[in-house]
Amino acid sequence: MPNKNPSHYFSEEECLIIENALKEVCTERQWTLHEKSVLSNHVHVVVTAQDISPESVMKLFKAKATMRLRESGFVGTEEKIWTQHGSTKYLFDERAFQTVCEYVRTQPEQKPE
Repeated sequence: MPNKNPSHYFSEEECLIIENALKEVCTERQWTLHEKSVLSNHVHVVVTAQDISPESVMKLFKAKATMRLRESGFVGTEEKIWTQHGSTKYLFDERAFQTVCEYVRTQPEQKPE
């Protein structure tokens, strides 16, 4: 889930808020959160969520993270931080699942210049 404004990079505190929001949604929905990576300019999540599209999962994650960032004063009420969409994938077999989990675990942070 990339953020919409490339000049806005998430601080360490914002990353923690986003990470906690992802966990919160998974707990509320009883989803299994396998991997997550909250970086300064985008987020990766590997989750098992039954009977819901990946696009709907992403929408719920973005909504909760935005709400928590606004409550914490990091994002204004009208400020947009996410792209209109993002990359979503179904993982149909164990190999694909393991490959994506490894990617999320090991993707290096690309700090802004």
